[in-house]
Amino acid sequence: MRFLIILLLAALVQSSFLPINLVLVFLVCKVMMTKQEHYLTLSFVSGLFLGFLQLINLGFYAIVFLIVSKIAQIFRSSPLSANVFTVSALAGAIFLAVAAVEKLILGISFHYTKIIYETLSALLTCLFIYLWEDRFVSKPLKLRD
Repeated sequence: MRFLIILLLAALVQSSFLPINLVLVFLVCKVMMTKQEHYLTLSFVSGLFLGFLQLINLGFYAIVFLIVSKIAQIFRSSPLSANVFTVSALAGAIFLAVAAVEKLILGISFHYTKIIYETLSALLTCLFIYLWEDRFVSKPLKLRD
């Protein structure tokens, strides 16, 4: 529930004044770094909300975010997902693909600097999530029998 509020606030900030796709950055990093199974619902709801705020077709970002979160879930099961830098490299490839789809379907201009900023913010976000999960999230204690 808290992550949904974070995604909705990120959609509000992104549609107001920030040129990077902040919702996609948070969604990709959280899906790749943690093991929870409710991301398809979160990605759909945040995509609908972002489409509503930016006055773009309501289903476009919802479908794109669903596909991206499914790709991120598939990547999370591979051994490459343990390294933060490979996660940020895949996030950069995802951002490039989403920018190409936005250019083809919506006609939004394509900027490489935007993709570089998104990739760097994904790297910082992944590092923050990794440190947060390692430091502050309680893990079950295993006792010997």
